[in-house]
Amino acid sequence: NKSTNIPSDVDVIFMGDGNTEARSGTYMGSIGRANSHLSKVLAGSKENFNSFFQKKHGGIYNGLALGIDGDTSPNLLWRIQNNEFAGLHPNVWWITIGSDDLFSTKCSEEVTVIGILRAIYELMSLQSGSMIVINSLLPTAVNRDLSLEGKGIINEYWYSIKTVNEQLQKFAVRHEGVYFFGATEFLTTRHKNGNLYMKKELFMDKFHLSAEGQGVLSEAQARMLTNILA
Repeated sequence: NKSTNIPSDVDVIFMGDGNTEARSGTYMGSIGRANSHLSKVLAGSKENFNSFFQKKHGGIYNGLALGIDGDTSPNLLWRIQNNEFAGLHPNVWWITIGSDDLFSTKCSEEVTVIGILRAIYELMSLQSGSMIVINSLLPTAVNRDLSLEGKGIINEYWYSIKTVNEQLQKFAVRHEGVYFFGATEFLTTRHKNGNLYMKKELFMDKFHLSAEGQGVLSEAQARMLTNILA
């Protein structure tokens, strides 16, 4: 049980996959010593996250990042059902899951949404009084130019991501105490020709956030947290 040695005054717990795990400074449970570039990104990711979600480092809130690289929504459901988060009572559960459902296990958009919502319903059944924020699936590229949509651009991943995000947003609107956070506007840029791209400085590859990307996302998430906790 990972909840041991965790402070009781946690405002928000981030649950998810690799981009969430990176906020704790690890990748697949390791700090990346074998890869100096990765190690530097992980250290920077943790530092930038802590600057918003560790009060002792100047953050407004105390947050925990409990992600596991490669996790799908069924993996997250298993963690919830097997009491991995037992004893934790944050004001907000923040869920970022589903990308690996689409791209690693090749689930359809419909099955991906069902899996994410199943994990959310499990959290709701705990009746802890905590609010739930569903983070949009992050942009994912198929080409090195990190293009998403526009004239001459083919990115089947982006279509799937948008489809899933639309359904998650509709779910949040219909359920009290559940919120949707759209990350796309903070992580993308639209060129003069109308084409949409991921911001290169915010990603270390076609999916994983850079340390700067973690900082940008953390700042936007902290602003939303302020709004819903007000």
